Amino acid sequence: MAMKQRFMGKNRSEQDLGFLIPIEWWEAKDLSIPEATLLTEIKRLSTDNGCLETNAYFAKFLGLSRRRISGLISQCQAKGYIRIGYCIDSENQQHRIINLV
Repeated sequence: MAMKQRFMGKNRSEQDLGFLIPIEWWEAKDLSIPEATLLTEIKRLSTDNGCLETNAYFAKFLGLSRRRISGLISQCQAKGYIRIGYCIDSENQQHRIINLV
């Protein structure tokens, strides 16, 4: 019997060694485990310009609904862990940018 493979996502590779939540987020009394996990994935996917992933990506990665992800992102923003910005690409499409604070 073959085991079901966990979601890999477009930004994951076979060389990824794992997922390590930073101790400051793990021990933060104001963060839930889903929030700490979300922040860790945002950190992993961030470039110098921030993280451009969608709620749909995070929902699939964490096994939660897009609405729940939206709530987690709002909570992380309200708690001061992330900053949200937007940019317009050359095709006039708006994209969200998540930056860790």
